[in-house]
Amino acid sequence: MTTEPFSEQEIVEGISQGSATKKAPDPEGISPGFIRRYAPWLSHSLTALANHAMTAGPPQQWLRSVLVPVPTPDKPVDEAASYRPVAPTSIVSRVIERCISSRWWKSGLEHHLTDQLGFRPKTSPEDIIADFAAFTEASIRATTYCGSHRGWIQRKVGVIAYDLTDAFC
Repeated sequence: MTTEPFSEQEIVEGISQGSATKKAPDPEGISPGFIRRYAPWLSHSLTALANHAMTAGPPQQWLRSVLVPVPTPDKPVDEAASYRPVAPTSIVSRVIERCISSRWWKSGLEHHLTDQLGFRPKTSPEDIIADFAAFTEASIRATTYCGSHRGWIQRKVGVIAYDLTDAFC
């Protein structure tokens, strides 16, 4: 990944890739709509902030968030399981994160993550299942010569599965 300073164009692209303008404001009270609407006028200052944060580290207020319980549609509001936690962080820090992520993907480093399929462009749960099935089948069919056993032994495959349906309740 490149360590060159951010350009104003990168910051404007990071803003345009951001969330919808009707989202709630961040902990500092800045709304995504404000940043998006005034991006041409804010890009110079945001670029300076981004470049300073990359050399000196992010300001502490960018690391702060406020946990907000958001009701899940079509569930009773009087039950704790009907809410999901949302913790909005600084919009300025999210813009910079998008710029870093964009640089990372453009640099070709994504080709080094062959084992991670979640949260990557053009991958799906079906890809994970297909890879797992192919790995399992190849492992079961594979045999290895073991000198201490004086012969060929077959590999064993174990599976551990977790259900994370209610992990955040």
